[in-house]
Amino acid sequence: DGRELPSTVKKDDIDYSSKRNVGAGASGDVFFARLKKGTSIALKRIPISSKAHRDEVDRELQVFMARGDSPYVMNNYGAFWDAEDDAIVIPMEWMPYTVKDLGLFWGGLNEALLKAVFFQVVSGLVYL
Repeated sequence: DGRELPSTVKKDDIDYSSKRNVGAGASGDVFFARLKKGTSIALKRIPISSKAHRDEVDRELQVFMARGDSPYVMNNYGAFWDAEDDAIVIPMEWMPYTVKDLGLFWGGLNEALLKAVFFQVVSGLVYL
């Protein structure tokens, strides 16, 4: 519909040969990819089914774009419209590890580690 989406990462900045699916959620799929300059990123792809759905996604993006940086929330690099797939693509900071990975690395999740993880999660929720 011609609406511009603010973004610091454009479709042409992405090396699509590095793209691989890493997960799926209620609103779409998540992919790993690299920028042409080598930076790892996550790409959240949200298929748009109607104008009302696009308006809803636009409102959510405006909330995230209005926020400043926080050490407790992944960085969002804006969004762009992918006309080939009728989808909004949100480039985001790549987070290579999960809580499960931390437990494997440290040989389990002790109370101190869980406390640190929960503090960061709650801090991110407070920020949002």
